[in-house]
Amino acid sequence: MYRVTFHEDINDKKSTIIHYPNIEQIKLTSGNVGQGVNVVNSFTFTLNMKNPAYSKIKPRKSLLNVYNTKTGKDEFNGYVLRLNSTMAANGMYNKSFTAVDGLNYLKETSQPFAEIHNKTPKEFLQIVIDNHNASTDNHKKFILGTVNVTNSTDNVYRFLSQDMNTFDTIFDKLVDRLGGEIRTRFVDGQWYLDWMTVIGEEKTTEIRVGKNLKSQDRDEDTETVATRWYIYGATIEAEEGAEVSDVSRPRISISSVNGGKAYIDDVKGIEQFGIIAGIKVFDDVNQPNILLTKGKEFVNTYKQVTISNQVSAYDLSLIGKDIDAYEVYNSYPLNNPGITEKETVRIVEKRIDINNPQLNTLTIGDKYQTASQYQADMKKSQKSYEGLRTMVANQTQTIGNLKTQIANVGEIVDVINLEIGEADIPGLKQAVNNLNDVVDALNDSIGSIPVYDVATVYKDGLMSSQNVIKLNSLQHYDKATGLTDGLMAKEDKQKLNRILANQSIDLDQFMADFLALKELVEGI
Repeated sequence: MYRVTFHEDINDKKSTIIHYPNIEQIKLTSGNVGQGVNVVNSFTFTLNMKNPAYSKIKPRKSLLNVYNTKTGKDEFNGYVLRLNSTMAANGMYNKSFTAVDGLNYLKETSQPFAEIHNKTPKEFLQIVIDNHNASTDNHKKFILGTVNVTNSTDNVYRFLSQDMNTFDTIFDKLVDRLGGEIRTRFVDGQWYLDWMTVIGEEKTTEIRVGKNLKSQDRDEDTETVATRWYIYGATIEAEEGAEVSDVSRPRISISSVNGGKAYIDDVKGIEQFGIIAGIKVFDDVNQPNILLTKGKEFVNTYKQVTISNQVSAYDLSLIGKDIDAYEVYNSYPLNNPGITEKETVRIVEKRIDINNPQLNTLTIGDKYQTASQYQADMKKSQKSYEGLRTMVANQTQTIGNLKTQIANVGEIVDVINLEIGEADIPGLKQAVNNLNDVVDALNDSIGSIPVYDVATVYKDGLMSSQNVIKLNSLQHYDKATGLTDGLMAKEDKQKLNRILANQSIDLDQFMADFLALKELVEGI
């Protein structure tokens, strides 16, 4: 699925294949591509002495390409940065390499001092790129691609620093202040640099438990929670003629326009977390009424909880079971009721194992929630949990009722057999034998139902321990089948299926036929 080629240096025009999925003799011992948002992408790999590139790859010279033969796209383009050679105790020699993509070229040049004003953000970035291109090799130069990030005035006033490389300059002067995302593209031997507000698309292919979700690690961080915010403005200037000391000065507060209170409460936050003090300072605000307005806006939009996820998922697009592959920058529905309410998440990092694509891992971008959003999600989860408990309880009762009916049928069969034993009527025997055949078919289908103990999270019972864990925390599951897990495990669905008779039996008709037969026997 992944083909890896390299050039010894920029003058080597013929690429050499060092890894091919269908040729066992040309394989890397290991290979992992790392992709992310606003980071230098990487490719780490190991090869042994049998590989044709063992003695040819040179740091800072050799160029690497990782090509996805399934999608027809490049997963990585870059150059070798590090080399590590080893000899194991068994005498085996290996070399390990770390390669980085073209974004790292921007760390190899510096910027001249300059004062720049009356330039749009795009024009400023073009100046930075021009400075880079003027001081580097041709194959390391960039063309400015798509740029749509700006500010309210579409104008920046910045200084370029001599002690900062090009990469750090772009992030310090532009990305960290104005936002947006940086992406490199390698097209027809040329590097392009994009700077966009948001990169990627929203896809419909789910990451779902029971389908393609292998594991999930979710972290809800409430370390920055604050529910009672003390709002302050600029420092109060000392009165004219007053002695000025080094002691810190008081700040303007909102108490004069807020009923004597210098704080604003986040009511939903207090309901959820209690009273936790926080401080917000607006250094440029000198009027209490303006300060109060800004304070309310801040409190109403403050994100109390930081949520991060790491997911390991199977990419079913590789075998044609899903439409979309999982790509960095794109957003996908995440459906794992055992952990959280269904939500849309964005992939900000992806790790590709070129030898084991099924082991690819995804990192989901941090999600920030206000207290009211967090509280609403908690209530939804609790409601779904109660519904799930009721559903499972009803299923358990249904199974119990079926077993009782089975026992009653057995008693009826015993009575019929007794009546037959006391009557010697060939026609009657044949009729009852036919009934016995029907009942035997029923017994054959239900005879394998065992008696199950109550299940716990530590041992299986009427249901598996895994389903007990689901019951304790989940809110929704798809319907289970004998082949796939759902509300119950597929093994438990198979147990339930065993109680279905091979033939359809009307018990009321069965009893009516029996009573008529009994009346006939007694009348003889």
